[in-house]
Amino acid sequence: MEKVYHKCLAHEFFLRGINFESEYRVPIDYKGMETKADLRCDFLVEDIIFVEIKSVAAMSPVFDAQTISYMNLAKKPKGILFNFNELNLYNEGQKALVNDIYRRLPDV
Repeated sequence: MEKVYHKCLAHEFFLRGINFESEYRVPIDYKGMETKADLRCDFLVEDIIFVEIKSVAAMSPVFDAQTISYMNLAKKPKGILFNFNELNLYNEGQKALVNDIYRRLPDV
Protein backbone atom coordinates (compact mmCIF):
# COMPACT_ATOMS: atom_id res chain seq x y z
CA MET A 1 0.00 0.00 0.00
CA GLU A 2 2.86 2.40 0.65
CA LYS A 3 3.66 2.54 -3.07
CA VAL A 4 0.08 3.56 -3.83
CA TYR A 5 0.16 6.29 -1.17
CA HIS A 6 3.54 7.40 -2.51
CA LYS A 7 2.20 7.85 -6.05
CA CYS A 8 -0.90 9.67 -4.81
CA LEU A 9 1.09 12.02 -2.57
CA ALA A 10 3.51 12.78 -5.42
CA HIS A 11 0.54 13.66 -7.63
CA GLU A 12 -0.91 15.85 -4.88
CA PHE A 13 2.40 17.73 -4.52
CA PHE A 14 2.45 18.23 -8.29
CA LEU A 15 -1.15 19.50 -8.41
CA ARG A 16 -0.43 21.99 -5.63
CA GLY A 17 2.79 23.26 -7.20
CA ILE A 18 4.94 21.99 -4.33
CA ASN A 19 8.57 21.34 -5.23
CA PHE A 20 9.60 17.81 -4.31
CA GLU A 21 11.98 15.04 -5.17
CA SER A 22 10.64 11.49 -5.02
CA GLU A 23 12.89 8.67 -3.80
CA TYR A 24 15.56 11.17 -2.75
CA ARG A 25 18.97 9.53 -2.51
CA VAL A 26 20.43 10.49 0.86
CA PRO A 27 24.09 11.51 0.56
CA ILE A 28 26.61 9.83 2.84
CA ASP A 29 29.90 11.59 3.41
CA TYR A 30 32.30 9.83 5.76
CA LYS A 31 35.29 12.06 6.52
CA GLY A 32 35.32 13.40 2.97
CA MET A 33 34.64 10.07 1.28
CA GLU A 34 31.26 9.80 -0.41
CA THR A 35 29.87 6.29 -0.16
CA LYS A 36 27.58 4.60 -2.64
CA ALA A 37 25.01 3.36 -0.10
CA ASP A 38 21.51 3.34 -1.51
CA LEU A 39 19.60 5.15 1.26
CA ARG A 40 16.41 6.66 -0.08
CA CYS A 41 13.81 8.82 1.56
CA ASP A 42 10.30 8.82 0.13
CA PHE A 43 10.28 12.58 -0.51
CA LEU A 44 12.39 15.67 -0.06
CA VAL A 45 9.93 18.59 -0.10
CA GLU A 46 10.99 22.15 -0.94
CA ASP A 47 14.61 21.04 -0.39
CA ILE A 48 14.12 21.25 3.39
CA ILE A 49 11.65 18.64 4.72
CA PHE A 50 11.94 14.87 4.50
CA VAL A 51 8.66 12.98 4.23
CA GLU A 52 8.53 9.28 5.02
CA ILE A 53 5.39 7.25 4.30
CA LYS A 54 4.34 4.21 6.27
CA SER A 55 1.23 2.05 6.36
CA VAL A 56 1.68 -0.02 9.50
CA ALA A 57 -0.39 -1.14 12.47
CA ALA A 58 1.98 0.63 14.88
CA MET A 59 4.79 3.08 14.38
CA SER A 60 8.19 1.94 15.58
CA PRO A 61 10.97 4.09 17.07
CA VAL A 62 13.10 2.69 14.24
CA PHE A 63 11.13 4.88 11.79
CA ASP A 64 12.00 7.99 13.84
CA ALA A 65 15.68 7.00 13.93
CA GLN A 66 15.72 6.31 10.20
CA THR A 67 14.19 9.68 9.33
CA ILE A 68 16.42 11.59 11.75
CA SER A 69 19.45 9.86 10.23
CA TYR A 70 18.35 10.97 6.75
CA MET A 71 17.88 14.53 8.05
CA ASN A 72 21.33 14.63 9.65
CA LEU A 73 23.13 13.07 6.69
CA ALA A 74 21.53 15.48 4.22
CA LYS A 75 21.77 18.44 6.62
CA LYS A 76 18.03 19.12 6.52
CA PRO A 77 16.22 20.47 9.61
CA LYS A 78 12.84 18.74 9.55
CA GLY A 79 11.13 15.46 8.77
CA ILE A 80 7.55 14.22 8.86
CA LEU A 81 6.43 10.63 9.25
CA PHE A 82 3.00 9.75 7.89
CA ASN A 83 1.23 6.51 8.80
CA PHE A 84 -1.64 6.00 6.37
CA ASN A 85 -2.94 3.12 8.46
CA GLU A 86 -4.67 5.52 10.88
CA LEU A 87 -8.31 6.55 10.80
CA ASN A 88 -7.40 10.22 11.12
CA LEU A 89 -4.17 11.09 9.33
CA TYR A 90 -4.16 14.66 10.64
CA ASN A 91 -4.62 13.88 14.34
CA GLU A 92 -3.02 10.46 14.70
CA GLY A 93 -1.16 9.61 11.52
CA GLN A 94 1.68 12.10 11.47
CA LYS A 95 4.74 12.93 13.50
CA ALA A 96 7.05 15.90 13.01
CA LEU A 97 10.74 15.49 13.74
CA VAL A 98 13.44 18.15 14.09
CA ASN A 99 17.19 17.98 14.67
CA ASP A 100 19.94 20.34 15.84
CA ILE A 101 19.99 22.07 12.45
CA TYR A 102 16.40 23.16 13.06
CA ARG A 103 17.23 24.38 16.56
CA ARG A 104 20.01 26.60 15.12
CA LEU A 105 17.77 28.29 12.54
CA PRO A 106 17.27 31.99 13.19
CA ASP A 107 13.95 33.18 14.53
CA VAL A 108 11.98 35.01 11.89
